[in-house]
Amino acid sequence: MKTRERLKFEDLLTFNPVRLRNGVIITVASLGILIAITAIADGGVAGVQKFIQFVINGIGLGVIYALVALGFVVVYKSTRMFNFAQGGLVTLGAYMSYQFIEGWSVPFFLGVLCSAIVMAIISVGIERVVIRPMIGKPIYAAVLVTLGVLLAINQVIPSIWRATAYTLVPPWLDAQKGVSKSSEIFGITIQHGDLWNALVVLIFLIGFWLLFQFTNLGLGMRATAISQEVAASQGVNVGLSFSASWAIAGAIGAISGTLLIFERSGSVETSIAFFTFKAFPAMILGGLDSIIGAVVAGIILGVVEVLANSYLNDVLNFLEWLLEWLLEVITLRRFDIEISLGDNFSDIILYLMMVVILLVRPSGLFGTKEVKRL
Repeated sequence: MKTRERLKFEDLLTFNPVRLRNGVIITVASLGILIAITAIADGGVAGVQKFIQFVINGIGLGVIYALVALGFVVVYKSTRMFNFAQGGLVTLGAYMSYQFIEGWSVPFFLGVLCSAIVMAIISVGIERVVIRPMIGKPIYAAVLVTLGVLLAINQVIPSIWRATAYTLVPPWLDAQKGVSKSSEIFGITIQHGDLWNALVVLIFLIGFWLLFQFTNLGLGMRATAISQEVAASQGVNVGLSFSASWAIAGAIGAISGTLLIFERSGSVETSIAFFTFKAFPAMILGGLDSIIGAVVAGIILGVVEVLANSYLNDVLNFLEWLLEWLLEVITLRRFDIEISLGDNFSDIILYLMMVVILLVRPSGLFGTKEVKRL
């Protein structure tokens, strides 16, 4: 028999106060150590200021990872199925926003809202036509179907929007300078686009909390996540829960896809789908069924990626020099040795973190632990 450790409020967020407190302490301590090291290495206050700037930039990137990850998590939380099609929904949502805003001259925010509504309807259609018949089938078969949906969407998009790439300009872009508007606080530059990204994630978090805590639909989705059979026997409309989760995932796909456009300098193209795969480590780190975990992990990974881009190459260059020197000493300088550890190591650091988390803590930082009783 299989049971799950849950608390009332943790049903929504899979939230452990003690674990969160310990995580905050460790995170703050780690940041303090990094700031001290950076200050020494880069020369005092200037080094600290540069480090804080990188952290701010990382948070701006991380909230986008978090939003993309939320689309995966909300479907998994209700259906226990990993949804590869989310990458296609994000890409299609980006193109849909472009069509409303640029193609049909709808005001920006209204255009994004219309795109989210259309994507929610499309997602429900996909769930009813393609995914619903897979209920009762092996889970790997349903997952492969979602992968097929992803491939199909990526083929449909070029047949509708034939240009290689389009351009969408956000309202927070400084038209004269061609860069995002920003504000400076104590020498730290904060992009207005990053503030909008953070606001969107905050709105979704509050919305999820209200949905899962105070609505019958949310309670039904929570019950379905625990046990579809038991939920159905208690009168919960399991099919409606599935459709609702896909609708929410589609709306999130449209909004996160639109934000990803601006992360890519306003370029709308099908390669956006590949960016969504960078949200995988956020799901694994936070926990596949944890909404708050996806947000926290997304921000952590965004910061890690920016810091790796900024500092890791210097670290690798030092290691290359050190290894070359050691080998020359060992070989009594008989050989001219050159060692290259490669560039752009920061591109894979997120996936390395994902592998480590899977080995050490498969349920993630906030995920639900499953206990099997013999």
